[in-house]
Amino acid sequence: MNRIHQLALVSGALLGLLAIVLGAMGAHALKSFFSAEGLESFKTGVMYQQYTAFFFLILPLLGKHFDFSIKATYWLGVLGITLFSGSIYFLSFNSEVWQMNLPKFVFLTTPLGGTLLIASWVVLLVQLLRRKFQ
Repeated sequence: MNRIHQLALVSGALLGLLAIVLGAMGAHALKSFFSAEGLESFKTGVMYQQYTAFFFLILPLLGKHFDFSIKATYWLGVLGITLFSGSIYFLSFNSEVWQMNLPKFVFLTTPLGGTLLIASWVVLLVQLLRRKFQ
C-alpha cells in the first residue's frame, strides 16, 4: 500500500472518530449553548464530515481496484472538508457563544469548502469513467 492510500485510510478513521465525538457533543453538551438553528448547522458539519470519512476509507480501494491515482481526489477532499465542516463549526460557535464581529469573507469559506468537496467527487467520477471506457 502506498503512502497516499495510508494517508487516506488514517484520515478517514480520524475524521470518523472526530465526527462521532463532535456529534455526541452536539447531541448532549452543546444543546444548552446552541439554538435549534445553530445546532442544526453544527449537525450538518458533522454529517458531511462523516460522509467524507467513509469516502476516504473507500477511496484507496477504488484507486487500487481501478488502477488510478487518488492524490487529487484525496487532497481536494481534505481541503474541502476542512473548509466546509471546519467553518460550520467555527461559525456555529461564533454565532452561539463567542459572538465576534467577523469579516464578510469568512462566510465564503463554507461554500468554497463545499465546492472543493464536489470537485473531489467529480475527479473521482472522471477517473472511474476513464477506466471503464479504455
